[in-house]
Amino acid sequence: MVTEKKEEGGKEKKVPAASGQEKGGKEEKVSKESATGKDKKGKEKKDIKTEDKVVSKAQTHRIVRLLEYTLNGDKKVSAAIRDIKGIGYRIASILSKNLNMRDKLLADLTDDEISHLETDLKNVIAIVPSWMLNHQNDQFTGTNLHPVGTDLEIAVKNDIEFMQKTKTYKGIRHTQGQPVRGQRTRTSFRKGKSVGVVKKKSAPAKAGAKGEAEKKSAPAGKTAKK
Repeated sequence: MVTEKKEEGGKEKKVPAASGQEKGGKEEKVSKESATGKDKKGKEKKDIKTEDKVVSKAQTHRIVRLLEYTLNGDKKVSAAIRDIKGIGYRIASILSKNLNMRDKLLADLTDDEISHLETDLKNVIAIVPSWMLNHQNDQFTGTNLHPVGTDLEIAVKNDIEFMQKTKTYKGIRHTQGQPVRGQRTRTSFRKGKSVGVVKKKSAPAKAGAKGEAEKKSAPAGKTAKK
C-alpha cells in the first residue's frame, strides 16, 4: 500500500505505508487461507470416512454362509470352498466342474445353486474316487468316509481318544504332547522352560583324592615329588 504526500515544490512524493499494516494484512489473509484449508481438509476426511463405510457395507453383503463357515463371496466357487476343512484343491475343482460353476463367483450363485453345492459337499463320496477320501476303511464302521467341516474335527478327535485308550505308541505320544510321526526332538518341539546345551560344572577335587591320583600317575619304584 502506498500513500501520497505533497511537498513544498508542488511535487508529490510516494511514501510506503507502515510495514506493520502490510504485515497485519498479510497475516490476516494467511490466517483466512489456513482456516479455509482446514475446513477443506476436514471435509475431505469426512468424505473418505463415508467411502470406507460404503465399502465395508459392500463387503458384508459379499459373504456367504456355507456349512457353518463364512466364505468370501468375491472368490470363484472352486477357490472359496477350499476354506472349508476337508476340501482341498482337487475336490474343489471336481465339485465346481460337476455343477458347472467353474467361472462363477460364490456370491453370484442363486439359492438353488447354493443348496446343490451344499448337498454335494456333504456327499463327496458319490462324486470323488475312493483314493481321494480322507477316512478310508474307518476303524469304527469299516467303510470309506469323507467328513467335512466340524464332522472332520470330531472324527479326528475320536480317533486320538481311541488311540489313547488303547495305549498305542501314537496314543502315548499324543498324551505326552510329543510328535507322533518319528520327528527328532533334540532341537524341535521344545516347549515350556527349554534351555540350550549346558555343560556340567566339574566339582573341585579334594586334597586326599588329589594325592591318590598323583601316586597312581607316578612310575613304579618311585614316589611322586611333592
